[in-house]
Amino acid sequence: MRDELDKAIDDVLMAYTLRRLYDAAPFVNDYYTMPDNDPMSPICFDIKPLGDGEFMLLDRHMRDTHYASHEQLMDPEFDLLSWLFLEKAEMEINGLLFQGCTERTDISERVHTDAIQPLLNGLRDDLIISIPYYFDDLSTDERVQDAYHLDRFELAI
Repeated sequence: MRDELDKAIDDVLMAYTLRRLYDAAPFVNDYYTMPDNDPMSPICFDIKPLGDGEFMLLDRHMRDTHYASHEQLMDPEFDLLSWLFLEKAEMEINGLLFQGCTERTDISERVHTDAIQPLLNGLRDDLIISIPYYFDDLSTDERVQDAYHLDRFELAI
């Protein structure tokens, strides 16, 4: 039970961290020379748990990775955005920060897989949780089965 609670806390923490990153974008170091690599892309950032209370924050636009601890991300005094700015500034000083390039990178498949499909799955789950609806006809066993059928909602783009 504790593992499930810890996982749920981590999930909320990761979602909150991503929201803060997306709300702060674009960053001062971001570039706009590649139309297919937009700093405002819905898949620009990602966060992955590494275990042992560590998280890897990825900026796909700038192609850099940063590491933060569970304690840092949970600390209300921790200024995520200032910390990230300083991390990126140090990378820039050392010539390690990506400056953009002329190559074309098609990320349309990743947009669907990484950004849209999880949203569709979440929307479908919300629709299923709300069953039955006021307009569902539950007058026969067959109609009840139809109303509660998990494949009732198919969301696609």
